[in-house]
Amino acid sequence: MSPLLSSHDCQLLTKQIRAVTGLYFSSERDSDVQRMMKQLVYKLGETDGHALFRRLMALPMTAPEWQSFIDILTVGETYFMREPRALSLVESEVLYPLIRSRRQNSRKLKLWSAGCCTGEEAYSLAMLIDRMLPDRRAWEVEIIATDINPSFLERARKGVYGSWSFRQPGTGYQAQYFRRVGENYQIRPEIRDMIRFLPHNLSDQGFQASAAFLYEFDCVLCRNVMIYFHPEDVQKITSRFEAALSPGGWLVVGASEASHIHQQYFQAHYYPQAILYKKTAQPSIPPVVAVPQSLQEAEPVEAESDHTVSYAVSTSDRSAEPAAQVASHPPQDALSDCQEAITLDRLNPEHYRKMATLHESRQEGHEAAMAWRRVLYLNPADCMAHIQLGHLQQQAGLTAKARRHYRNALTLLREMGEHSPVPHSDGLHAGEMIEMIQQLLDGDLNA
Repeated sequence: MSPLLSSHDCQLLTKQIRAVTGLYFSSERDSDVQRMMKQLVYKLGETDGHALFRRLMALPMTAPEWQSFIDILTVGETYFMREPRALSLVESEVLYPLIRSRRQNSRKLKLWSAGCCTGEEAYSLAMLIDRMLPDRRAWEVEIIATDINPSFLERARKGVYGSWSFRQPGTGYQAQYFRRVGENYQIRPEIRDMIRFLPHNLSDQGFQASAAFLYEFDCVLCRNVMIYFHPEDVQKITSRFEAALSPGGWLVVGASEASHIHQQYFQAHYYPQAILYKKTAQPSIPPVVAVPQSLQEAEPVEAESDHTVSYAVSTSDRSAEPAAQVASHPPQDALSDCQEAITLDRLNPEHYRKMATLHESRQEGHEAAMAWRRVLYLNPADCMAHIQLGHLQQQAGLTAKARRHYRNALTLLREMGEHSPVPHSDGLHAGEMIEMIQQLLDGDLNA
């Protein structure tokens, strides 16, 4: 079957998609754009696909044609309590200190789930806060959840989900906060009423002016959303997040998006589970590293709420405290702990992985690259190690070596299957990672 659009028109449409929605499709995804355009023609009952193309090139995002196209372009892959280790960190390092400091005064919390999809992340936050606040009715809790896709927002407002949205096991939330409706489950009204679901385009140039509700947030979560944007646009979006946060507010992104965060006004806090970014008025502040006191003694344990994973140190009785209080070390001490763990177990790639992360936090690219190579020596199929090495080589201007690592990662990811979760990626699936890497190869690394 011949393509609906010529190669030239497909490239024009791809540019228009980015201009209107922010979504970026590389040249290697022209066939996907052609396929989605055919879906739109069928969905709208059009007979002339090229006439529809011309209308899209002239119409604003608010037009019905674009609203229908956005429903086809956007990805609806999410579920409740996704990336539980990262959520555990949000609980211990963001929510717990906020609740403790505000219990005696304002009793206000304000959070933003940006790119909320069908609402699972926003409801996960609401349920988490409800469990943390036995006196929640005495608090003013505001959760804003935004997305560009109107059909996603409609589903989120209804709060009705199938069993696939509960595929994170052992959370206990389904029984407590949902009621059975036929074969589905509906969120209870007291949780649904904690959230406002609103339409918003993250790439909109009038970001602040057009969205008066986006201000003074304690925390912004935008996880595994910016992988669908061009790196240039990601920089603009993160600067807008910085403007929307209160002083000392937190930004939470996916593991694969961390390398794009502009740290001029964010202080990076490194933990075993994830990286959190804290807004600061002082530029160029060195990162904070939080790791277990002795890596060989640290092991994942289930938290009391049975949906999170934290780190406890066997020589300490403070496992109920936030992670940074349980295990905070100056970077050099953390490196010494890593080296000690490696001495005891030289064939464990996880020790070298932690070593590489610590060197990256100290901006020691050469040492970090050496540690990542050790990871690959012990586990050649570790695609995240290839990706991290690609990032480091790209930053050093070694584009040929960066391309090689990215392509090795692509090969490994394609062998996994697009729906398979990628180890050490905070819940991303192989298909999502493939798309992100392909965009890197088609962008600055395209030769």
